[in-house]
Amino acid sequence: MSKNYRFELLLKHSNETALSTRQVLKREIMEARKVFAFLDQHFHTLVKEPNRLVRNVKMALTARFTDHLFAAVLLLERGLILDAFNCSRSALETTAFYWLVCNDESTAALYDAEKSLTPVEVRKRLESLNVDVQPIREHYALESAIAHVGNRYDHLQIKWEEGANGKLLIGGGAADRDLQKAMLVGIIRSVFRFVKFEKAYVVPDLDEIAANAEPGVR
Repeated sequence: MSKNYRFELLLKHSNETALSTRQVLKREIMEARKVFAFLDQHFHTLVKEPNRLVRNVKMALTARFTDHLFAAVLLLERGLILDAFNCSRSALETTAFYWLVCNDESTAALYDAEKSLTPVEVRKRLESLNVDVQPIREHYALESAIAHVGNRYDHLQIKWEEGANGKLLIGGGAADRDLQKAMLVGIIRSVFRFVKFEKAYVVPDLDEIAANAEPGVR
């Protein structure tokens, strides 16, 4: 009998998958969830600052970044890997703009422009300020490749069985626990990256630490 993919059944399947993921990856999910407490604290720290454009733009960017990460966690729990990568890519774009405002407050005026800056334009502006954008460039290139349709990354929505047999994971599923685990760790790292240039914090450069780590340590 062929399976039915009505919304109600997809939602039931998705919720069951999320519960399973929370049991199998309990520690990783709890660690990823902790970052939202910091983002909450960071947002309310900005709220207390004097009401000016830079502060308001940082608040808007923090809200957007938080939403992207929240969506990524929910999607990861459900095994919707490709969709989670899209959220992660959007979070990187938000991070780049946040970096720009931190390093040049005058660029806050560009946030509400009629036409938004492209990711490339934001990175070029950062480079003109002598900001190392390599971590963002590498992550963005990978996640953009995954986001495009019709390449080897589309296999992330397939649960492979024996030989070349596989099942399409409509509505998500537990296809790759190791990848889910790595992406949850990536969410934690992304928060450190987001506030890297905030003067109020002393932030370890986890991208540099990972780059210099021995193979298999990352």
